[in-house]
Amino acid sequence: MNKNFVTATFAIVLFALSSVSYGFLTDVNYADFSGWDHDIVSSASGQTFTNIFDGVDVTVSTIGNFDIDTGFGGGKVNTGGHLVPGSHSLRFAFSEAIPTVVEFETIDSNETLSVFNGGSESYFPISGADATVSRPTGGISITGGGLGIDPNSGAASGQVLTSGNFLTVTHAANASNKFERIRVGTLVPEPNSFGLIAIGSLALLGRRRRRRK
Repeated sequence: MNKNFVTATFAIVLFALSSVSYGFLTDVNYADFSGWDHDIVSSASGQTFTNIFDGVDVTVSTIGNFDIDTGFGGGKVNTGGHLVPGSHSLRFAFSEAIPTVVEFETIDSNETLSVFNGGSESYFPISGADATVSRPTGGISITGGGLGIDPNSGAASGQVLTSGNFLTVTHAANASNKFERIRVGTLVPEPNSFGLIAIGSLALLGRRRRRRK
């Protein structure tokens, strides 16, 4: 197995463990996409936001047809609504591979939110009825288990943790007038986790060297 892949996976696991409170991720640095312009995002080259995560650039582009313009406000990305049933996607391409978090707000039983990427995914529910989670090739899909905004029986709110240099976030609806907002972020580990990552990385390197001998 590739050493860099193992080390990166180990680091992400430690990041997640250091960031989980109340069953979901709390130490997350969410992106500020101020200046988001739907016309630019939906152009062939997309819209690039520089230094969005401590030196990491993000280029956002669209896939599919949008009934309503996408946008950014109140710290959240409006993914573009569905006036009629349909599906469309936003693609986030990062200038380097990082651990990433997609937080969604209100996915009900008539909606599915999917995250496709180059890594594995973990799902952290926040509120709402239990969602149905499936794993299509290359991603994860969450379909809500309820309707409305009741924190126990309503639409699902949650997070998807993954890693890599891109995300494709797909919002699908099988009913009219469905809308969704998301946040895209990266983990901010506690200082102690850096030491654990260093120790784990050294252990992995040592194990590899022993195998070579």
